Amino acid sequence: MRQRLVSSVFIGIAVSLCVFLFFLLGIFETWQFRFTDSLFHEKPVRNDIAIIAIDDASIASLGRFPWDREKYAKLLDVLGNKPRVVGFDVSFSENASVYGDEAFARVLEKKTTPIVLPIQARKLSKNHISDLIYSLKFLGMFAESGLVNMLTDGDQVTRKSLVSGIAEDGSIVDGFIVKILQVSKMLGDIERVPHENDGGMRIAFFGKNGSFPTYSFSDVLSGKVDAKDFLGKIVLIGATAPDLHDTFLTPVSSGVPMPGVVLHAFALQTVLNKEFLLNESRTSTLIAIVLLSVILSLVLGFVGLWPGLFVTGVSILGIILFSFYSFDQGVIRYFLYPLLACLGVFVVQISYKYISEEKTKQYIKKAFSYYVSEPVLQEILKDPKKLTLGGERKQITVLFSDIAGFTSISETLEPDVLAGIMNEYLTRMTRIVFSNNGVLDKYIGDAVMAFWNAPISNTDHAFLACKTAIEMQKEIVRFAKDLKEIDGKKFHVRIGMHTGDMVVGNMGSESRFDYTLLGDNVNLGSRLEGINKQYGTSIIISEDTYVLVKDRVQARKLDTVAVKGKKLGVTLYELVGFTDVKAETEKVTLYEKALDFYMNGKFKEAYKAFSSLKKIYPEDGPTQAIQARLAVYVKHPPKHWDGVYHAESK
Repeated sequence: MRQRLVSSVFIGIAVSLCVFLFFLLGIFETWQFRFTDSLFHEKPVRNDIAIIAIDDASIASLGRFPWDREKYAKLLDVLGNKPRVVGFDVSFSENASVYGDEAFARVLEKKTTPIVLPIQARKLSKNHISDLIYSLKFLGMFAESGLVNMLTDGDQVTRKSLVSGIAEDGSIVDGFIVKILQVSKMLGDIERVPHENDGGMRIAFFGKNGSFPTYSFSDVLSGKVDAKDFLGKIVLIGATAPDLHDTFLTPVSSGVPMPGVVLHAFALQTVLNKEFLLNESRTSTLIAIVLLSVILSLVLGFVGLWPGLFVTGVSILGIILFSFYSFDQGVIRYFLYPLLACLGVFVVQISYKYISEEKTKQYIKKAFSYYVSEPVLQEILKDPKKLTLGGERKQITVLFSDIAGFTSISETLEPDVLAGIMNEYLTRMTRIVFSNNGVLDKYIGDAVMAFWNAPISNTDHAFLACKTAIEMQKEIVRFAKDLKEIDGKKFHVRIGMHTGDMVVGNMGSESRFDYTLLGDNVNLGSRLEGINKQYGTSIIISEDTYVLVKDRVQARKLDTVAVKGKKLGVTLYELVGFTDVKAETEKVTLYEKALDFYMNGKFKEAYKAFSSLKKIYPEDGPTQAIQARLAVYVKHPPKHWDGVYHAESK
C-alpha cells in the first residue's frame, strides 16, 4: 500500500510535467485549436449590424474593381444620416481619379454620421505594429481610422481581430471595431476590450457566412434597397467577392473562406454581446493537469484494469463536458492536455503496476522510514488526504534540540570525523523520536526538529515529547562516553519544547513539498531551545506544555520571559525528569519560593533567597542567572515591573 501511494503520486506528477511541457512547446496545439473550434454553435445575430457587400453582382453591374470613389460618395448620399456609423473595409491609400477623390472627400466632410476608414499594418510582432498603410490624408481628415488586421494562427485559421497595437513611436493605435464602437458611442472611452498579449481579441463565431443581413453594393446604390433598412445600424462596407481575396479561413467556415468584412461583423457582435472568449491561464492549466494526473494516478494505483479504464473514461468525459460549459461561460480550456494527461497516467500506471510494483514498494518503504515510524506511516497511508498539499490548524507539541558550542567543536575535527560523529548522533536521536511515535520534521545542521499529534492524533503528545527529551539527554550521556575524538564533557545538548496551535501539513509547491509546521508557536519552541543558554539548563518547556504533563513529570518553574521579538511573557519550566526523580524536590521548592519574591517585585528578599540557594547549589545555572539579574534590580529596579523579563538575545 505504501508503495502504491508514493508511486502513484510520482507517476501523476511525472506525466503531468511531460504533458505541461508539450503544452509549453505548443505540441498538439493545432489539435487543440480544432477541438475548440468545434464548440461554436449557431446563435441569433444582432439586427443592428448590416453589411453592404462588394460582391460579384456589384462588380458585374458597376464594372471592374477597384471602382472610382465617386461610387462610394454616391453610396453615402443614398444612406444619408440613417446609419449609426459606417465602417469601410476598403483601402483608400492611393489616389484614383481627381473628380472621384474630391467627390468622396466632400461627402465625408458633410456627413454627420461617423465614418471609420481602415489602417493596414504590414508588419506585426505580437502587439507591435509597423509599416502602416493609412487612407489618403485628405480623406482621413474627415473620418476616424482603425486597424483592420486579423490575426491568423499557425494552422492558417483566423480566430482573432486586432483590437489595438503599439506603433513604432510608442503610441497606441485602436482596432477597426474598437474605433467603430467608440465613435458610435456604443463603447465608452474608458471601456477596454479584453484581449490577449498579441493585441488580439478572440472572435465569437456563433454563426456562419451569411448570418448577418447583407446587401449588394449595387442594389443599395440603385435604390433597390430602402435606405431605411440601415436606420440606426452599424453599416460595414467591404469585399465579399472571392476574386478580391479579402477572405479568411475561420473556425466555422468548413474549409470555405469567410470575407473579412463578415469577420468584423462577428467581432463587433462579440464586443456588443460581451461574448468574450479568454484562454485560461497557464497556471490554471498546470494546476488542472497536475491535480488531475495525481488524483487519477492515486485512484488507478488502487484499482484493477477494468475499474481503472472506467474511471479514466469518466474523467475524460468530465473534462469534455466541463470544457463545453466553460466555453459557454467565455473561458477556453486547454482541455486536450488534461485529456492527454488522463491517457498518459492510465498507460503508465497500469504498465508500471504490473511490471515493477514489488521492487518499488521496497524502495518507497525504506525512503519513508527515514521520516516517520512504521505505525505512523501505516496510519498515514490509510488516508491519502494526509499527503495532499495544504495544512490544518491543530494543537501540536514541537521539540527543538541543538548541540551547545557545535561550531567550536566542529573546528577541531576533520570533516570525515565530524560527519561520522554527526551521523551517529542524529541516528540515535531519530531512533528515540520514532520510538515515541514522533514525526521527524527535519535536521537543521546539528539541530533536530520533531513534533507530535500530527498527522496521527495522539492525546498524549505533550508527555511523549517530554519523554523523548528526557531519553535524549540520557542517550547523550552514553554517547558522550563513547566519543574518542573529543572530550565528552564538552558534548552538551539543549532542548526546547512548546505546545500550541500550529499549522501542520504538506507545505511547498505542487511539485515539491514537505510535511512540516508553520506559525508563531513553532518559532517559540525554537526560542525555548536557545534560551537554555541563559539559564544553564538542558530542557526548557513552556507552561502550555507543563499543564498537560504536570502530574507525570517533575519540572521547576524557571521564569516568565518575553523571548526576543515578542512582547508577551511566557512562563518557562525546566524539565527535570519523571515524577520518580526525588533528588531535585528540595532544590525545586526553594527555587520557586525565591522566584515568588522576584515575580512580585520584592527584589531584596528575592536576592537574599537566591543568594542562600546559591550557597547550597553553587552550580545551579538558573539560580546564578536570576541572582545576577537581581544584583542589578536591587540597585536599579525596573520602572514598570510586571514579572516579565524581556530577553535581549535568542
